[in-house]
Amino acid sequence: MIEHFPVYLTVGNKVFGVYGYIDESLSIIREGKGYINQEDKIVYLYSKIPMREKSNIPYFWKEDDIYYFSILSSSMSKDFSEDRIVTLSPLQIYESSDPNEELYDEEIVQAMNKVSKQYVPKIKPEDDVLKRIIKTAIIEKNVNISRFKSRFAVKHTWTNLRSSLDQKTKMSITNFLKWCELLGLEVEISISDNGDDKISPLNNSIYYKTSTDAIIVERD
Repeated sequence: MIEHFPVYLTVGNKVFGVYGYIDESLSIIREGKGYINQEDKIVYLYSKIPMREKSNIPYFWKEDDIYYFSILSSSMSKDFSEDRIVTLSPLQIYESSDPNEELYDEEIVQAMNKVSKQYVPKIKPEDDVLKRIIKTAIIEKNVNISRFKSRFAVKHTWTNLRSSLDQKTKMSITNFLKWCELLGLEVEISISDNGDDKISPLNNSIYYKTSTDAIIVERD
């Protein structure tokens, strides 16, 4: 028996969040979320309205304190079996996988993120350095970034910032600094001469800190 929820069930390229067993102790039932019927060991999605019509997804609903279940096909009994449940969270998948080993399809992990309470970014080789820094900070802090949503008066401002983590385009410096502010990060930049330019070398190192927003030239 599964002790900790949510867990996840993958069917094709879709992922369903599973939030508990269907029994008398189930006090809160979430619309569209999966629950395990202990009698047939099948994951059913809860619907507020009766789902008696034929569907490729198992549903259950409640009428007069009695649970009703949709009719299953043989393929649905296999696809939505409790045995196919994945107990790892997206964060655990990333932490247990070798950086060069693809154990889970990227679409599956992203789908798991959508149904998970906590988004965990995937660091990709093509990510620019600013995006890699922010993603690494989110993972290391183990922070639930959805709590930042309430700080934005305009919904699409947060949506655009949130999507900057998954888009293929490079992260702008504006978005980078906003993420640093939300995550409580201090940015320090140190620039020094690498010795390649023999004609016009940078004789003095340059420093910048976001807390002071000042550029300092270190002179001898």
